[in-house]
Amino acid sequence: MTMLAPQAAQAPTAPQAPPIPPLPTGPDGAQAVVGTAVQPPSIVQVSPDIPPEVVPIVGIVFGSIAMMVILTPIVRGIMRMIERWQDKSLVHGPAVAQQLAQLQQSIDTLAIEVERISESQRFQSKVLAERDRPAIGGGSAER
Repeated sequence: MTMLAPQAAQAPTAPQAPPIPPLPTGPDGAQAVVGTAVQPPSIVQVSPDIPPEVVPIVGIVFGSIAMMVILTPIVRGIMRMIERWQDKSLVHGPAVAQQLAQLQQSIDTLAIEVERISESQRFQSKVLAERDRPAIGGGSAER
């Protein structure tokens, strides 16, 4: 039997990072900085006759119009979906028609009873008003 111990004991080495290249040098031997210049954002120049507060207001107005144009069809579509969903959830049929007829009959009966109560109240107030009136004709009010 042969032994392979010396080669198996070696740990793997980590990969080496590539070296950083030196910065280029200028003609006088000094290091030159190479890169891109960052340009500041361009500012819209408006006529001096227009006050500076008008520019944001115009942006807000046109932005609002754009949002309405974009959002109106979306909201209408959502509302149509909700209406269709509600129409499907409604129950139609003879059972509902029978319940509605019974409810209407109950309301009619209740209205008749309320009318009877109001007639009774009017009659009672009339009787009480006549009892408290003095008798006409000079006779005694005793009964």
